Amino acid sequence: MYHNQIKYYLSFFLLIAGACDNGHQGTHGTPDAQADVAPDGSDDAGADADAGPVIPPEWFTPDPLGRTTADNRLDAPPQMLILTDDALAEAWKPYATLRSLDGVPTAVVRLSEIPSQFAGVDDAQTLQNYLRDRWRNGGLRFVLLGGDAGRVPYRRVENAIFVPTGESYVADGPSESYFANVEAPWDADEDGRFGEQDEDFGVATAREAQLAVGRVPADTAAEVANYLNKVFVYRHHMPGYGARSLLLSDVASTLPVIGDVDAAEGIESTFGAFFPAPFHQQVQKLYATSAACAMYDAEPAEPGVVKTALESYVPLVFHNGHGSHRWMTNDISRDFVEGLGNELPSVFASCSCLSGNFADVASTASSPWEPQAPDNDSAGERWVLGARGGVAYLGNTGTGLGPIGGSQFLHAFFEGVFDRLLPSIGEAFNHGRARMRELPFSLSYLNTVMTDDSEWWTHHVLILLGDPSLPVWTLDPLALTVEAPTVYGPGWQTLAVTVRSGGAPRANVTVTFRKEGDFEVTAVTDASGVASASFIPRGPGPIRIGAHAPGCAFTETGVVPDLP
Repeated sequence: MYHNQIKYYLSFFLLIAGACDNGHQGTHGTPDAQADVAPDGSDDAGADADAGPVIPPEWFTPDPLGRTTADNRLDAPPQMLILTDDALAEAWKPYATLRSLDGVPTAVVRLSEIPSQFAGVDDAQTLQNYLRDRWRNGGLRFVLLGGDAGRVPYRRVENAIFVPTGESYVADGPSESYFANVEAPWDADEDGRFGEQDEDFGVATAREAQLAVGRVPADTAAEVANYLNKVFVYRHHMPGYGARSLLLSDVASTLPVIGDVDAAEGIESTFGAFFPAPFHQQVQKLYATSAACAMYDAEPAEPGVVKTALESYVPLVFHNGHGSHRWMTNDISRDFVEGLGNELPSVFASCSCLSGNFADVASTASSPWEPQAPDNDSAGERWVLGARGGVAYLGNTGTGLGPIGGSQFLHAFFEGVFDRLLPSIGEAFNHGRARMRELPFSLSYLNTVMTDDSEWWTHHVLILLGDPSLPVWTLDPLALTVEAPTVYGPGWQTLAVTVRSGGAPRANVTVTFRKEGDFEVTAVTDASGVASASFIPRGPGPIRIGAHAPGCAFTETGVVPDLP
């Protein structure tokens, strides 16, 4: 359904990239090699017959009145940084542009270019030092770690817990909170062991994240492109589907006399507390036991039914139950994810064990951990990296602890989404961490009392795979259209566009005008739906125009230079 639109979108970007590969500055002030371009064509590629038509000199003539592009924020500090290695940096630039057009100014930073003043004892500490500085001094809100374990560093945190069921767990897995809680004293006692409970800091400090952090554990440019394609669909093609959800459960536990305890009760508690009425009218419930199906008007969770449901244009999946490295639920395996044909990508929120780990492999929650081979991604990784699947996976790198950790986190996460109306997945994720122990939550047959130990464990195993700046759809959004001129010319000028919804002018829509390497200007539509930008172009090149507003889907159009 959306394949042609995606192809058009990518073709449009390639046109822009080609037209703007002229040595100007890169995304949000990232310096590229800069070439001097003179109006007389002395160093102008247009003077070379082999380079194409000659560009008229007026495209490079300064404004005689001294006017310049107004309110150019191209070099302003970004709200989101994509941290990646040299191999994937170019692949991430189109994504940074897309997010900038959608109202989240974004820059790509190569790990190799982090200044030496931030050097730490290892790469992870160096990155944390850099992020702390950007948060303190640059208004940074979001961090997207753009690479797998071998490309973008992570911090292992040793952890151990004894749970009321009599089991004990140990972990030495990735703790992405290391990059979110940048003000916490991660090695306060200077013993080289990071994140020791109470010896370095306690649960109160663990709740205080300064940054919203997600990871897209890509290892190839193709995986980055997959992710960009899905985000474009998620942001652009949601009208008609935004208030739909899929609820999935597994058997949480089997108890003497009582028998199977369905995790559906935990889902229903959260669903009833926070999901708004439109979601209740368009929900599909697939639960593990016949008793839960009868109680909550659900269908049995069978693999074929689950696959059909995921392929039925559902933007939000809420799961409570089990998982492992290769399984997101008892029905959704890694191979299952690879075989999906869903055209509308989803946000998948779960408390299952292990399936969010991008660095390690463990067959069960209590089995030894081994380093993950490049071809042995977890099921959660494939959810965000494959051509289908989704744009975000909220899960765990280790044991999820269910009713004494993961379930409470999801309860608080959805409070952030639907009750507090936090605008991004990452901010709701941090809200869930801050409130998971404070918010009342109970189940009929299972202990739900969080302790300092279970809260500490949960802080370190939770993970967001995906872009933390993306929203969770909380309603069925309106579609926007942008009316713009088809071409523009040289010299200082004002470019006006009209934004409509349902044919009527739409006020209070944020419109971003972006010419790669030249300017980025943001304006808000007036009562007539009109927004404008005044600028003088530094040479010809396509202008991309993005429009977004609360309750509306993102849309984009473009204007090309009028050349002979």
